[in-house]
Amino acid sequence: MATIAEALSHAAGLHQSGQLDEAEIIYRRILDVDGGVAAAWHLLGVVHAQTGRFGDAADLIGRAVALDGAVPDYHLHRAMALESVGRLAEAVDGYRTAHALAPALADAAFNAGVLLDRLGRADEADAAYAAALESNPGHARAANNRALNRRAAGDPAHALALLAQATAAAPDFNEAWLNRGMMLAAQGNAPAAAAAYARAVALDPANAAALEGVGRTLRAAAPLRRAVRLASRETDGLEELAAAFAAADPAGVMPAAFRAFPFLFRDGEAAGLAAAAGHNAAIGPLPVAAGAGLDTILTFWGGQPPRPAVRLALRSMVAQGHPVRLYSYDPVDGLPAGVAWADARTVVDEEVYRRCVRGADIRFFSDLFRYRALHRLGGWWLDTDMVLLRPLRFATPHVFCTQWGGAAQGHMVVNDAIRAPQGSPFLEHLFTESMRALDRGGPVPFGAAGPLLLTRELLAGAGRDLLAGVMPPMVFNPVDWTRHAGLDTPGAEHRDRIAHPRVAGVHLWHGMWGPEGPPVDAARPGGILHALVQRFSGSDPVSAVDPSNSR
Repeated sequence: MATIAEALSHAAGLHQSGQLDEAEIIYRRILDVDGGVAAAWHLLGVVHAQTGRFGDAADLIGRAVALDGAVPDYHLHRAMALESVGRLAEAVDGYRTAHALAPALADAAFNAGVLLDRLGRADEADAAYAAALESNPGHARAANNRALNRRAAGDPAHALALLAQATAAAPDFNEAWLNRGMMLAAQGNAPAAAAAYARAVALDPANAAALEGVGRTLRAAAPLRRAVRLASRETDGLEELAAAFAAADPAGVMPAAFRAFPFLFRDGEAAGLAAAAGHNAAIGPLPVAAGAGLDTILTFWGGQPPRPAVRLALRSMVAQGHPVRLYSYDPVDGLPAGVAWADARTVVDEEVYRRCVRGADIRFFSDLFRYRALHRLGGWWLDTDMVLLRPLRFATPHVFCTQWGGAAQGHMVVNDAIRAPQGSPFLEHLFTESMRALDRGGPVPFGAAGPLLLTRELLAGAGRDLLAGVMPPMVFNPVDWTRHAGLDTPGAEHRDRIAHPRVAGVHLWHGMWGPEGPPVDAARPGGILHALVQRFSGSDPVSAVDPSNSR
């Protein structure tokens, strides 16, 4: 009879060879015999993570941590699972613990920094990147990300030194060369900036489109930097912002996108709701001819029963009269009536999904899936935490949405709501670029297939002719992710915000609340969330799977 150690070794061999089902059976048998084997809990959790069951993975590896908290990998792998289910603050703690136990794990400190940036804790993120670089001075991504933080903190000299460190450590890291070019340009060092940009284009010719007009804009670099700095914070003066951009481009030669775009993403929040009108004639929702049909709404869910906030959002979409089609790789239980399930394999091969899951980045998959779905089918894409307040009738065939903050990180256009016609060349381009980033391998920057890609391509890339369809944040993101708690805060100012005629939907920022999402079932009276629950309350009879929608 095999000992537990022998059984564990055999199971680990099966695991390493990719026989995950067989390994899982043996891990469970070991734990049936002795529930105190921390390594078995850990490896069982890793199997769950590799097969997309991240919530269970976090719980299982948590058992290993409870039994033996001195093993760095336990904390590291649990943090990865926690991150995948949106429990970001807990994931940060896990990454930090892993790095403290094993300072050589520079990636653990780097991952903590990435999540701290997402949580808006910039100073802590900066310290985490510094810790990663102390462990590994050649960690190019840590140097690049810390450079962005130092630039935002008003320390450009240190930022440039960090980017030099990043490009020295990874000469093929084109993102660092792009950032280095931008910072050199902002200091007025045109020759060095041009050389950095040239290096970025040589590494990836797709960068050439994003750099059109750089030579013209270098002359205005210093005032442009001031204008962007103003745009990236919540200034109360649109007049000040307008003056800054006018100073940046006195001859009017700067690409129109750079002059107009800040008004799109600052509009409303900066100067109050009354200022939302007047800056962009295409701002919607705009009416269409009477009797026109409503576009189908496409969305995706990862397979487990949808959370209360997701059911609320889906009910709201159905309530506005739109056909709603939810894609997944397995049938989803508990869908509200009116929501048709469709097989995601008809849009993107399941192996692409598995590749993204193995890399613990389901967000990246969601980005590329929406581009392919919209290109092939047309209509609307809405995230499953977007509560829809009115039917979507827009005059422009392409519609994109923005958020209040994120300018300093390049996250201005977000993709929680997109409209596109069937066969859109731009959506095909976005899918191609996303797959290219996936196929390059290695770590993928946050937003590389989402906000970063969309912002770049709409400002100065393949989508620069579609700027008329870029909506201000009021339309779909009236409450920023950094203020998501305001959704459950009583007060007239919050209710008034979603009553504004420009608001078509309310993004609930599901992942910011933890694995269960916002407290839909315990929303506080007088807040936005409570008002939405009351408006779209109702039971959730399961909608039948409709094979005709599985094309």
